[in-house]
Amino acid sequence: MSRQALGTAQVIVMTCSVLLASPAITAKPIADPLEPLNRVMHGLNVGLEYAIIRPVAWGYETLVPRTARVGIGNVLSNLATPLYSVNFLLQGKGAAAGDQATRFFINSTLGLAGIFDVANHNRRGIPRQTTRFGDTLAAWGAGEGIYVVLPFFGPSTSRDAGGLVVDTFIDPVDQVLWRNIDNWRVYRRWGVLVHESPTIRDRIDAARETATGDDFYITLRSLYTQRRRAELGEHDFDEFEDIFDSDMLEDEVPDAR
Repeated sequence: MSRQALGTAQVIVMTCSVLLASPAITAKPIADPLEPLNRVMHGLNVGLEYAIIRPVAWGYETLVPRTARVGIGNVLSNLATPLYSVNFLLQGKGAAAGDQATRFFINSTLGLAGIFDVANHNRRGIPRQTTRFGDTLAAWGAGEGIYVVLPFFGPSTSRDAGGLVVDTFIDPVDQVLWRNIDNWRVYRRWGVLVHESPTIRDRIDAARETATGDDFYITLRSLYTQRRRAELGEHDFDEFEDIFDSDMLEDEVPDAR
């Protein structure tokens, strides 16, 4: 299991321990009025997991050397960096926006199109900071909305689902390359899926290992919501703060480590 996946498993285990050991803790209820439809989408995603994610993950890890996977992960991360910069700017975080713009310039040039993370060589320099338009909406005061399960993407909220759509239109890389490369967005999405498949598989396995009952839908909904609220500082109890305030949840597009 990768370092990040192991870290994710540890977070999930600690989260469940807090929930089970602290019955007095009361979290904000999860709004799930679309539960019947969400369960259908959840079932579809479980089917896709076994039909696509697991075979792809096995093939990717088996056929692609680790060094190549690291380079692929760096390129995908670099391609996403301008979007992070735009969203930090929209959130009023000028310093973070500037840092990510600088990272993109350095890695796109000295890093050979992002293959090498020169900007943060040996983790000394400008670290990668990730954010999406869902985070921007939260920074603007938008509530999380209702819980939704998206086909292929998995657990989300109406706020974050809307953010995914907006990200497509404000992503500078997408806006430039989709006009010049046929089917660019399709290639990029599949590239991300293939590269992330081992991490997705490991996270699902870690969640299943902590499921306290037969209803994996409920377990996944709870774990996802608590993690997302903690990332945005929206949880209404302090016990989760130390658990989620760690580097284990730092990356959105994981490196192949």
